[in-house]
Amino acid sequence: MQSSIDREQDANWLKLFIRYNNKNRSPLRHLLFLQFLNISVKEFFETNEVIGKRIKNKKRIPSFTTEERRKEWLKLIEKNPGLNRSQLKRIGKGLHTWIYLNDRDWYDKVTPKLVERKKKAELIDWEKRDEKCLALAKKAVKELYQVKGKPIRINRENIRRAIGLKRWFYHEKHIKTNRFLEEVTEDIESYRIRKIKWAIEVMINNGEKITVYKVQLKAGFGGSSNIDVSIVSWTQLS
Repeated sequence: MQSSIDREQDANWLKLFIRYNNKNRSPLRHLLFLQFLNISVKEFFETNEVIGKRIKNKKRIPSFTTEERRKEWLKLIEKNPGLNRSQLKRIGKGLHTWIYLNDRDWYDKVTPKLVERKKKAELIDWEKRDEKCLALAKKAVKELYQVKGKPIRINRENIRRAIGLKRWFYHEKHIKTNRFLEEVTEDIESYRIRKIKWAIEVMINNGEKITVYKVQLKAGFGGSSNIDVSIVSWTQLS
């Protein structure tokens, strides 16, 4: 009936039932509580005397003194050399909690901290890495020129993407690689001519009638009048 009681849970229904008047209470739980009190419904409603809440003050006497707890904590540290605070906490549990909350200054003095050693930065052979990047860049340029379909412009970003490296590829110490990237980068006019040549070749192979407008569309210029017609004418004749 979804009315079991878990003693370890602070918000179990019995505690809420007794302590909070603004909570809706199930009739079933009213009956369960009356059964616990061993009185009938009739007796409950006919009772005229209500005692209400009672407060009982009880001074708590600690089981162990601070000194005893300190000795236990020091023993724990001694038996487990090399463990950090989190690991000692898992072993000590309640003891750790009490000392941490009630004897913090002493705890900080005697409890070892985890000291992370800084990893030594790896020495990079920049010349060797530059040679590797240069070889990858040259291979990528060849592959980009051989791509089937509409040509891809040869520039730094497209070369890097073709290789699959992050932006460290452009590091200033990659001297040979950066020089090569500058040399092979295709200017916009050269790229347009290459696209036009590709478009004409595809149209010839497909037996299509070649016009300036159709070439512009095929090359991806959208029939733009901004493209120099003389470029198309020269390319068609060459």
